[in-house]
This record gives sequence, C-alpha cells and structure tokens, in this order.
Amino acid sequence: MSRPAALIKDETLYWVIRLYDSSNALVDADSTPTVAIRKNGAATADAVTVTKRTATTGIYDCSYNPASETEGDQYTVEESATISAIAYSNSWEFYVADPMRGTDGANTVAPLDASATENAVWDAIVTSHTTNGSFGDSLLVAQGSEREVQVDSNHNVHAALHACEPNVIDSSALAASAVTEIQTGLITTGTAFTHTNQAGDTMTVTIT
Repeated sequence: MSRPAALIKDETLYWVIRLYDSSNALVDADSTPTVAIRKNGAATADAVTVTKRTATTGIYDCSYNPASETEGDQYTVEESATISAIAYSNSWEFYVADPMRGTDGANTVAPLDASATENAVWDAIVTSHTTNGSFGDSLLVAQGSEREVQVDSNHNVHAALHACEPNVIDSSALAASAVTEIQTGLITTGTAFTHTNQAGDTMTVTIT
C-alpha cells in the first residue's frame, strides 16, 4: 500500500496499515501490529500509535509525531504484523520538509511572533532593505542641514525646514496678513512724515 513520502515539519504523520490473506481479503492480525522508527539510519525510541479501525477487518490507523525533527531528516518506518502465527514486515521511508524555507535552505518567510509589535514586524520586513532600522528611519529624507522628514515610533510625521533655496518664496507664497504685517513696519510709497532738525525747523518728507 502507498505511504506518505514527506512530513511537514512540526506536524503529525498519518497512514493506514491494511492486512490481507492469501486470497487478497482483509484479515485481522493476531495482535495489533507494531511500528518501529529509524531516524537518519539510527534506531529511535519514538512511539507510533496504532489503532484498529472500529467495525472493520484488517484496517489499522497509524499516527506518528516525531520529536525534534529538522528539515532534511530521513526516517525509515518498519511495520510488523503476525497473521495466523506467521510474521510479516514492511518498511518504507519519508523525509522532513519545511515549507517556511526555500530550496537553498534559507528562510523565505520569517515566522511572526503573535506578541510582536507593529514596529517589530515592520523592522523585520525592512531589515534586508537598503535602508535598515525602524519604520521612521526608512522614510527619512535629509539634505544637509536644510530640511528633513521623519516618522516617529507612533507613525507621526515631522518635517523641519532650516533653509530655503534662493527665490522660492515671493509675496504670492505668503498669507495676506503676513504681507500687511511686514508693510506696517516699513515706510511705503506715498507716506509723508514730518522731520524736526536740531534748530527746531520742520520739514515734510513724502516717500516716492
């Protein structure tokens, strides 16, 4: 009968033993069949659970959960059964596969801890990026000491402007109130004021 060829790491392997007589009819064993396990060519004390299926003849369900298996481990399963005082045996192999690893043995997807914080998950994603570090660092834009954009640990965006390039701010870029406040502090065209000199003479001056 067919048997599993691979075991997914950290999972349980299941298969069925079916026993037949010389007429190819299902037959019960004298006692429950036994199963021994060899790992990478060496005997182990691992236990395999073998249970006769209810209301059937000659059908036994098996399950095996290996201990400390790693990707690439090779196992040999040795089944033994006695039918009418005659001993029978069957052996087959399977290997351990890890779907979380690529064919080159490197992790393709890092398993995530359920307790990991949002930033920790992001850090794990950007670790191999050209910009390493925290979420904020990956969005850092800096040009000398003039300007930068930074995202903090709470994902708030902060921008700082230390200097502007020449001719980038004109009156149209300022609020009307700002223009008014600037003009208030200056003498504008058409403004007249009176000046008194040291001799007490006065004169009126108009800005043109």
